[in-house]
Amino acid sequence: MKSYLEDFLQFIYASPTPYHAAKEAGVRLAEADFIPLEENKSWEMKKGEKYFLIKDQALTCAFILPKKSAKKILITASHLDSPALKLRPDLRSPTEHSQLGVEIYGGPLLNSWLNVDLGIAGRVLYSDKRNKIKTKWIDFRDFPLFIPQLPIHLDREVNDKGLQLNKQDHLKPIFSFSKIDILKVLQKNFSFDNLLSYDLFLFPLEAPRLVGYEQEMIASYRLDNLSSAYAQLAAMIESEADEDTLKIAIFWDHEEIGSKTHLGADSIFVMDLLHRILGKEETMLCKERAFAISIDVSHALNPNFPAKFDPQYTPILGHGISLKYSAAQKYTNSALSTAVMKLLCEKEKIPFQNYVARNDTPSGSTVGPMMSATLGMRSIDIGCSLLSMHSTREVISSKDQYDLYRLLKAAYATSILFEETNE
Repeated sequence: MKSYLEDFLQFIYASPTPYHAAKEAGVRLAEADFIPLEENKSWEMKKGEKYFLIKDQALTCAFILPKKSAKKILITASHLDSPALKLRPDLRSPTEHSQLGVEIYGGPLLNSWLNVDLGIAGRVLYSDKRNKIKTKWIDFRDFPLFIPQLPIHLDREVNDKGLQLNKQDHLKPIFSFSKIDILKVLQKNFSFDNLLSYDLFLFPLEAPRLVGYEQEMIASYRLDNLSSAYAQLAAMIESEADEDTLKIAIFWDHEEIGSKTHLGADSIFVMDLLHRILGKEETMLCKERAFAISIDVSHALNPNFPAKFDPQYTPILGHGISLKYSAAQKYTNSALSTAVMKLLCEKEKIPFQNYVARNDTPSGSTVGPMMSATLGMRSIDIGCSLLSMHSTREVISSKDQYDLYRLLKAAYATSILFEETNE
């Protein structure tokens, strides 16, 4: 468990953006003898082999072909993006102070971005001397940026009525009190000439670490949803080819903004992938013995705000994996999919908890419902519970994180998920 958690912290540190996470996943998959593929080239695949591809430097997919003809399909899915502040497409400062314009990506907890040290990370696209478009991954931590908050003397009701932020005016990070061109600073540090475009995000510089008296918790930015992605990646890497099960791990982008892109779960990517691997007829024949596991975090009980939760159906940190329910199918758990997952948990002695949002509080959703509808297969939503969701410093249980990996590893190795129910 210790080495697993140490490597998890290294993975988070190396993945301040989805592009870094996709690249890091690709490196680890290649080191584990997964063979890289490209969408725009023909695939010559062999039974029992392992493959992976990265689409547009973000969406990542790994799969293991069965040794014989496929009769079952197991798909696990998470996402690599997180709520964030994204830099606008012009790095020139709009004010006398050296500041940057930002827009809001997803639903970040905005107050958590104030008064913390921030770096810049993402990808830069530029042209070389032969007019070829190149990409450079940026992870800039040399001098911190910050977003200052008003002093209490100028916002005397902040502690009683809460912080009020204007998203346009109050979130511009400062990187100097001198007039400095940050583009030139980046060019000097990362050696690119003709900048064409970029996807750059702010990220908190505080490193992920184990916290708590017994180091029983993990604190970091982007635990939503790198906690799921890393457990899924580690389990996939340790999986081996089965006789008749096609195993697929999908790491989506754009979940936090609705998934309605070519890199999101509301796309035809997986269906195209299945048709390319198996063929349309073979895919249809496997669907009745297919299972998809959507992996994303859930809210843990915050003991400072007990009235915001249903105490009977809210997970507690360290008490097990969350099985997520929604009558409105914001999560895809059904009695059937839940039964097989509980059976697997019991077999592996992995504790689990139920998560249901209060009736008077709308819940979020995941990639699960979109994939289940698009693919027409049985699905379930699971994940670790966490505190301070969508903030720059989220907290999960170390044990829950390790148990999630154990559960996914067992899922890749079992036939329980495909067992038929008795009439």
